Order: sequence, then structure tokens, then C-alpha cells
Amino acid sequence: MLLFSLHSMNKNLFSGLLIVLLCSRLYGQSPVTLSKTNTPLLPGTVHYKWAGVKGISDPKTGRNIVWNYSSLIGDSSASENYVSKIITPFTKSKTAIIDTEKNEFLLSNHFVPEYNFYDEDASGLYYAGSFVSAKLISTASFFNNPNDNIIIPNQNDSVRINLINFPDSIGESHRQKAVKTFQFSWTVQSANLDTAPALKKTYFIRYDTAVGFGTVRIPTPLTKSIAYPVILIRQKTITIDSYFVNGKVPNKYFLLAFGIIQGKKTADCSEYFYRAGRQSPLLVIGFGGDSTFSTPVIAKYNTDSITPEPPSSIEMNEAPLTEFNLFPNPSYGNNITCSFAKPTNGTWKLRIANSMGQVVHDENIDAIGNISIALDMNPLKSGLYFATLTDDNNQVIATGKIDLLK
Repeated sequence: MLLFSLHSMNKNLFSGLLIVLLCSRLYGQSPVTLSKTNTPLLPGTVHYKWAGVKGISDPKTGRNIVWNYSSLIGDSSASENYVSKIITPFTKSKTAIIDTEKNEFLLSNHFVPEYNFYDEDASGLYYAGSFVSAKLISTASFFNNPNDNIIIPNQNDSVRINLINFPDSIGESHRQKAVKTFQFSWTVQSANLDTAPALKKTYFIRYDTAVGFGTVRIPTPLTKSIAYPVILIRQKTITIDSYFVNGKVPNKYFLLAFGIIQGKKTADCSEYFYRAGRQSPLLVIGFGGDSTFSTPVIAKYNTDSITPEPPSSIEMNEAPLTEFNLFPNPSYGNNITCSFAKPTNGTWKLRIANSMGQVVHDENIDAIGNISIALDMNPLKSGLYFATLTDDNNQVIATGKIDLLK
């Protein structure tokens, strides 16, 4: 029997596994396992290519589906920076954080840049909040008064919104709610407002549904596209914006004068192809507000997922990798043992990196069978370290964390 398991990222670390049993004779595909330990958030940069959506059809859903998007043509690039430390209060985290700059809509033709942060814990990857620096925005053009303005203070907004909630079974959905706040003050002399405290609240409702699994191919330069085992998560996010001035809901005509619709409801629909061992999806197809998921409007694929050669096999007769162990962990001494099973003859690589992404140990493993490696941590300082195990096809087999306390 084939075991297909998926860690539920909005539950405790050892709960909420997705288990789907399939007959191996009917479906000859290796299991895809996504969990806290094998979907790491590590320092570095993740690169994407934005692609045209012409000719993209709605992805089929179900079990053991073959998705082939190897003909996508990337016409622009994008990247996400994963760093180990960032602006207060997010420096308290021991894990890596994504630092991205986005624009917060404030009023008609006025957007405020904010830095958005993402983190991880025992329940998975999540949006952790944002930082906005102080600024003054003139609104004189709206009522021809040079004294009208908006003052934005320095602010940190801490809120948890899971990047994705992995459901427990095919067809099951997870629902998540959250509220994000944005503070400012408003001066509109014609409305008798003088630096009146104002607040924008954005309410999020997110639905994540596991709708399929199988293999996906994405564009690969200079070599044949690789069929990666993946799970397909369909996500629908509904946002509702509400504004408050002096602690009250302002007159709707006042807001309309600034191009604001109180209670504006927006839907955003996307499909994510996730692969074990990667902190970001291999492929994202966006459908905008189309809740039927039938008309794609954007697509991007992860160029860091490309390997020079395809996996040797994805058949069920491959020997499964046993649990990847690092112990004792946390460690108060100088030695840590790494153990795992290696079923192939190829050369594997064990790499240890610190929280800044610097490699502190790099070792090739040629033996076969049950492997046990003694790691000398004596030269290293206290801190969090990341272990990555890759096979002879440069595929990530397992990852783990080492909490070194001296």
C-alpha cells in the first residue's frame, strides 16, 4: 500500500497527518510528504519566473494526476529574500524570516509601502505581521485645502495568517480567520477633523482545500523537464476592508470622497503545487476573483527547484527513507548523532548551515544501509543550525534543526 501523508500546518507538530491509502498496483507513484521538518524556512533567496497564461487550462483534480506545464514561458523574474534577522519585534524568532515589500491601499491612488514578515513554528509557515515607517501624505487635492493630510506613525502589526493550511484528506477544507490593522491620523478641516485617530482593519477569511496529488512538470532549461511528486492545494482568500475615525464608522460619503468603499469585499483564488523538501511551492496559478478556478490570470514557477537530471524512478519498488534523526536535540554538549537509512548506492550529501546560511559542515555519504554519523559540534557556538540531506540527484531527502546550547 502507498502511504501519502501530509502534516497539517495549522495543528500541533505531531497531529493532523493527511493519510491516503492507495493500491500500489493501480498507482505506481512515490509518496509525497509535507511536514514541518521537511518543508524548512531557511535563509537565502527563492527565485521565480512569471509566465504568460495563454493556453493554460484549469488543473485537473483528483488522485495520481499528471500536470505538465513544461511549456510555460517566463517573461519576468521575481524573488523572495529569506533572512535570519529583521526589524523589531520579529528579531525574537530563532527561525528565518521572509522580508518582502508590498503596498498597503489607503485611499484612492495612495498606497503605503510596508515590509511584510513571515515566520514558522511548530504549526507551520505563517504571515507574522508588517512594519511601516512614519510618513506624511498630503490630501490637499481632494478638497483643495493645503492643510489636509494623513499622518502615518511608525508601527508594527503582529498577526498570524498561515501561508497555507494543509487539510487532512483529499476534498477537506480548512477555514482560517484573522484581522490585520493599519493606524494613521486624518486631518480634514472641512469635516472638522484635526489629526483624528483613524484605523483600517482588514478581515481575512481563508479556505484551503486539498484537491489532488500526482506529478507536475515545470520549465527546465537545457534538459528535459522533471516530473516532481506534488500535492495540489486550492486556496480562496476573502478580504474585507473597514475604516474607523475617532473610534467610529465614518459617513460613507466622506469615505467615497477619498475613493474608499466601506466593507469592500475582495476574493483572491490560487492553486499551489507543493513538493516535500521545499519551503515554497513549485508552481502557483492565480485566478484572481474567479472562485470557479476556471480562468487563470497569472502563473509563476520556482526556478530553484530545477535539478540537472531527473529522479531515477518514482515507482513503488524504491526503498523508502526511514526517519531522519538528530539527537540529542537540543544538545548541551559537543556531539550530535545523525541517523537515517540510505537505500541507494549513489553519493548523498549531508550539509549543516547556521542561521545566516553559512555552511559549517559538508560531508559526502557513499555507504548504503542504516547510516549513523557523529557530528562534532565543539567548534560551533550556541545557536540554531539547519541540517539538509540530499541524494545523488541533488533532491532534498530530509531536513532538520539542531538547537545547540552551550
